[in-house]
Formats: sequence, structure tokens, C-alpha cells
Amino acid sequence: MTTLQSNLKLKTIPGLDAVRAVAISLVFLFHFGGLPSAAGELGVTMFFVLSGFLISRILLGEYGKTGTISLRAFYRNRAFRILPTFYACWLLETLALALHRVHVRWWEAWTSFFFLTDYARALAGPETIQNMSIAWSLAIEEQFYLLWPAVLLWLLVSRHNASRIVTGFILCVWIYRAVLAVALGVPYGYIYNAFDTRIDALMIGSLLALLSWESEDNPMLAFVTRSPWLGALPLAGLAATFAFDPVLKRQPWSSMASFTIQPVLIGVLLIQAVCYGGAQWRVLANPVLRFIAKISYALYLYHALVLGEGERITISGGGRFLGFRFLDANGHPRLLLLAIPAVLLPVASYYGLERLFLRLRDRKTKKAVEPSEPAVLSAID
Repeated sequence: MTTLQSNLKLKTIPGLDAVRAVAISLVFLFHFGGLPSAAGELGVTMFFVLSGFLISRILLGEYGKTGTISLRAFYRNRAFRILPTFYACWLLETLALALHRVHVRWWEAWTSFFFLTDYARALAGPETIQNMSIAWSLAIEEQFYLLWPAVLLWLLVSRHNASRIVTGFILCVWIYRAVLAVALGVPYGYIYNAFDTRIDALMIGSLLALLSWESEDNPMLAFVTRSPWLGALPLAGLAATFAFDPVLKRQPWSSMASFTIQPVLIGVLLIQAVCYGGAQWRVLANPVLRFIAKISYALYLYHALVLGEGERITISGGGRFLGFRFLDANGHPRLLLLAIPAVLLPVASYYGLERLFLRLRDRKTKKAVEPSEPAVLSAID
């Protein structure tokens, strides 16, 4: 058994925790003004590839053990994982808008409530959405969760070459997106936010999961993991797309090329992180990274809520809150002050809400599994 395959069987995979931690850190630092927009975009793409990989590994693991995939159990587990934190944040965001007497456009609130923020932003424009605008990427993942398990089960049961079909689908998405942007002149806001133009990143993660599941000695994965030093190649590629992002976005074709290349490079880096994250790349097993990975979901949602609330206090309250002077909208100390609740709220959410529902999920999952058959659980997702 290769190092990659043995590491994939671990309950906790340090390399994947590290990828998640880096992804949320890039998004967080971008929104707090510490990094350019390219960093936030890269972090979101990392989330997509990672989610596709993790979810597909869970589904394939269940199919390998039972010969089927329980869609009911999958949706139940996702509901326990995603919905409590999301709807708690949604309620706080909606109440905050109402308390500040900001006009609540209920079509926005309901699109976010039903995980359609991606198309709300794509069609109405990202800057126009006030209610849970940050949830656009989560909406894409939820739509993926809704569709992919049934499609994957059909591919496996019908004995189709799943990895070949997924590869063909990814290529079709690349062509479709290029036609929209280059030939039809569809705005970048739609290309960036919509499910149909971003699904390739999730499917690249799924393809990697399929390749690692179908064969323990897949030649492509064997080449990618032949040396820990090869990790420098995808890192250099991602650094290049990051450094030249303003130049790449000047032309639709170069922007689409970057869209296509980034998730592929992230996928390569992800597989290498799995293979070397616990040994040669020991920095990836750092407990700080593991903690950030644990709270990453709540951190993603709540940091945007805190930033939005800080902006509303500054603008609608004339810089005052509960009678106290609040720093001006462009003051960096204000951002530092906001960073404190932006971290503390997710920590409280994780320990006070997420862990409770994760325990309930795990309890129900164990009851649904035969005593002789171990439950298919993931400590990471």
C-alpha cells in the first residue's frame, strides 16, 4: 500500500486540515484588508476542491463497504453539519439589518435561506446583496451536495468508467465557461459566482477521490506523489496566478485560463498534502492549523457578519454604538477591534452549537449502522 493510500485511511489527515486552514485564512485576511482580492478568490477555490474530494471519499468509502450509497443518511448528515450554524448566522444577520433599520429586501433573505445566494449575486451583482452575501460559495457546495451523490451512485451501479465521465464533464465546463466569457461576453460577476461556472473545481476534487479509490497504483497519482519536492511546482503555479491576477483579468481568455488552471494546481497540492502532510511536511500538522480548520466553517460565516455589522455601526450610527465613539470606517484599529469578535464568535459557535449537532449526527449514524460494520465518519468534514 502506498503512503497516499495509507494516509487516506487515517481518521484525521493533517494535510487536509492544513488546506482548510489556509483557505479560510486567505478569505479572512482578504476581507480584513490584509491581502488582495486574488487571495480570497484562491481561498474559495481551495474550499471547492477540498469539499469535492472529501465528500466523494466519504461516498466512495460507503459504497466500497455496503455496495450502495444511502442518500437519506448522506443528506441527514449534511443537514446536521451545515444547517444549525448557517441558520443561526442567518437569523443574526437578518436581525442586525432590522435593528439598524436597514431595509430588508426579503427576496435576498429568502434566496440565502434556500441556498441560492450564488445566483442572486451572479444575476443581481455581488455588491447589491446585503443579506448573507458570504453564503454564495456555501450555496454552490449545497447544490453540489444535492446532485452529486445520486449521480455518483448511478455511475458506480451502472458500471460506467466514473473517472473518465467526470473528466469529460470537467472539460465541458471549461469549454462552456470560456464560451460564456470570451464569445458571449457574460460579465465576470456571473462567471465567478454561479454554480454552473464553478462546478469544475468541486468535480476536480471528486475526480481525485475517484482516481485514488479506483486504483491504489494510479500512475498519475503515483507521479504526483513521487517526491515531496514536487510540491514546489503547484505552489509556484499558484503564486504566479496570484501575482499576475490583475494582468490576467484584463482579458476574458486569460481570466478563464486562470480559472481553469487554479483548481488543477490546488488538486495536485491537495494530493501531495495528503501524502506528505504528516511526515515530510510536518508544518501541516501544526495544532494551530488544526484548530483553525475546526472552526473554519463558523469562521467563514461569522467574520463576514462582524465586518458587515461594524460597517453598519460606522455608517448608520455616525460612528457611535451604545453611546461610545466607534472608529471611522477606514481606520485600521477598527478592523483590529472587529477581528476579536470575528474570531470569538466562531469559537463560541463551534463549541456551543456545532459540536452539539455533530455529536447528535454521529450518534444517529452509529445507530443506523450494523454493530459489525464501522460507521463511515470523517473527522475533517
